[in-house]
Amino acid sequence: MNSEGTPIFIGNDIRAVHFGETERITVGFDHGRPDRDGFPEVGPQKKMALRGIGTLMVTISKNSWFLSPELPALRDALQKHCENSHDVRALTFSMGGFGCALLSRALNMRRAIMFSPQYSIFPAKAPWDKRRNRISKSFDAAFDDLDETIKPDLEGVILFDPRI
Repeated sequence: MNSEGTPIFIGNDIRAVHFGETERITVGFDHGRPDRDGFPEVGPQKKMALRGIGTLMVTISKNSWFLSPELPALRDALQKHCENSHDVRALTFSMGGFGCALLSRALNMRRAIMFSPQYSIFPAKAPWDKRRNRISKSFDAAFDDLDETIKPDLEGVILFDPRI
């Protein structure tokens, strides 16, 4: 296994790096952090590697919700990379769940477990989320194409905290 990882997409805003096996992949998506300072360090998920499952890490340089002009090129790179993968799965949280849904078709993802994923940060789609609506002005709503890009047969579980 290559501990350095194989770059799948390297942009200024978004990166995707793969470690290990390519037929079965678990995808990790970056999540929001108030103290973010560029891209986080990534590596393989060792327990998955022991089971013959690769790790694909999709990270962002700022809390951009994956809504970047680089998104179409990232989708193309992920689709090409995962076209021969037989089992792509993810475990995500909040902003990572949103990224997972945005990229699920490109990844040919079979299953996902999403903890408190966002549906949208834009008032036109999610007027109830006042906290996220305030930050949406910083992003281009054209990239929020979740309705068209979520994989229609994606299986899994979505968990929400009912207190929020």
